[in-house]
Amino acid sequence: VVCVVLGSLVGLVTLRLRSHYFVITTLSLGLVVEAIINNWTSLTMGAQGIPSIAAPSPIVIGGLHIGFEPDGGFYYLVAVVLVVAMFISARFMRSPFGRGCVAVRDNDLLASFVGLDIRIYRLGSFVLSTAMAAVAGSLYAVDASFIDPTIASYTQAFQAVVQGQVGGIASTFGPVLGAYGLTILPEALNNLENSYLLVYGVLLVVVILFFRGGLIGGLQQLTQAALRQRRPPVEERSTSANGTALTRPSAQGRLTWMETRPADSAGTGSEILRCEGVVIRYGGLTAIDDVDLSIRPGELLSVVGPNGAGKSSLFNGLTGATPLARGRVLFDGSDVTGMLPHRLVRRGMVRTFQSAQLFESLTTLENALVGRLRHLRRPLSDVLSGGRRASQRELEEQERVAGLLDWVGLGNDLQRRAEELPIGKKQRLAVAMALATQPRAILLDEPLAGLSDDAIPGMLDLFRAVCQSGIGIVLVEHRMRAVMAVANRVVVLDHGRKIAEGAPHEIGNIEVVVSAYLGSRFRA
Repeated sequence: VVCVVLGSLVGLVTLRLRSHYFVITTLSLGLVVEAIINNWTSLTMGAQGIPSIAAPSPIVIGGLHIGFEPDGGFYYLVAVVLVVAMFISARFMRSPFGRGCVAVRDNDLLASFVGLDIRIYRLGSFVLSTAMAAVAGSLYAVDASFIDPTIASYTQAFQAVVQGQVGGIASTFGPVLGAYGLTILPEALNNLENSYLLVYGVLLVVVILFFRGGLIGGLQQLTQAALRQRRPPVEERSTSANGTALTRPSAQGRLTWMETRPADSAGTGSEILRCEGVVIRYGGLTAIDDVDLSIRPGELLSVVGPNGAGKSSLFNGLTGATPLARGRVLFDGSDVTGMLPHRLVRRGMVRTFQSAQLFESLTTLENALVGRLRHLRRPLSDVLSGGRRASQRELEEQERVAGLLDWVGLGNDLQRRAEELPIGKKQRLAVAMALATQPRAILLDEPLAGLSDDAIPGMLDLFRAVCQSGIGIVLVEHRMRAVMAVANRVVVLDHGRKIAEGAPHEIGNIEVVVSAYLGSRFRA
C-alpha cells in the first residue's frame, strides 16, 4: 500500500515528462531512493542492510500444514503469485482501459485527439506497475532473507527494462519469457569464459534491432507469415454488407447509430464552430494573424493556401494543441479556447493529421474502437470485471464500429494491423476513427495526401456523405481541383492572414488569390 501511494505521487510528477526525460527522471529517483536507504539508518540500518527477514507464517488447516520457507514451499507461493499477476495483466490488456493504455503507448498525441485523457491512462498503468513491483520486491526480500541498498540501484531497473523489451512488452507472457531467457543465457554461455559477455551483448542487440515486438513478437510474425502462405487469396468485395459501393458511401444506414442530424442543405443550421480574431505566435513569428472562420452543420469549408500559410497552425490553435496569443474559439455557442483536446472530442470536435496518424500496432478494428472507449466501463472496474453486461456492451460497440468501417470501405481489413494498410486505406481509417467519436465537426488535415488520382473521387464521395449526415467538415487540402469539386465555401490564407473567402467559383476569379496561390494556369 505504501509503495502504491508513493508510486502515485511519483507518477503525478514524472508522467508530465516525455521520452528520454521521463526515463532519466525515474532512473534518477532510483538513485535518490538508494541514498535515502543508505542514510536512514534508524529504519533501514543503512549500508549494513536488513538481515534475517522472516518467511510468511505457515497456513494450518486441520492436519494440513503449508509452509513458506525459502528452501521449501515458498517456490510454490511465488509460482501462484506469478500466475495471478499474469491473469491480472491479461485481464487488464483485454479491458477497455488496458486497450486505451496500449493506444497511449503507441501514439499519445493521437490518443488525446480521439477523446482519451492520457494522464489517467498513464497514471493507471503506472500505479498498477508499482503494485506489482511492490509484491515482487516483498517476495524477493523473503527469498533472499536479506536486503541492502544495492537492490535499489538503477542497474536492477535497467535489467527489468531489458528483459521486458527482449521478451516483448506487448504480450503478457513476453516479459516472463525475457526474464527466464536472460537469466538462463549467461549460465549457458559460461563455457565461453571471457568472451561470453560479447556473445550475450550481440544476441541482445540482434533481438532489439530485428524483433521490434521481442521474442514473442518475432514468433507471431513467423506464424502469421506461415498462415498467409497456406491461406488461399481472398477476393476483395466491391460492395459493403448493405450493397453500397465501397468507393461511393451514402449517408443512410451506417451513420445512423452516431445520432447525427441530417442537414437539408449546407449552411442551413446555426454555427457549430466559430473562431474570432485568432492570433498564434511562435516566439517572434506570427503564424496566424487575426483569422475568423465558421462552419455549420452539413457544410464543408475548405482552408487553402501556399506552404507556410498557417493552415496546420490554425488547426492546432482550434483544437487546443497550440495556445492562442489572442482571439477565441466557440463551439456550439460555448467558449472552448485552450480546452484540452480530449475534452473537445467529447463536446463533438475532432481532427485528423496530415500524415494519417494511427495506432500502428493495433488492428483496423481496434484503431476505430479507441474512439469508443470512453463509452464503455469505468477504469476501476475494468481489470477484474468480467460481467456479461460489460461483454455485451463491448460486443455491441464492436459491431457498430465494424459497420462504420465497412461503410468507409474497410470491411475486408478489420483484422489487419494498421501498419500493413496502404496509404489510401490509412487515410480512410483516420476518417473512420474521427467518425467513431460521434463528432459534430471534423477538421481534416490534408486527407488526400499520398493518394493516387484514381482514389480521390471515392474520398470526395465519403466527405459528401459525411456532410449529408449533418457533420460539418473543415478541410485543409492542396489539391485545388478536388477542393473546388467538394467545398461549399473556401477560405484562403497567405502568410497567416485570411485574404479571401467565398464559394469555390468565386475564389478562382479573385486576383489576389490567383497571384498568391492558384496561379494563372488554374484560372485559365
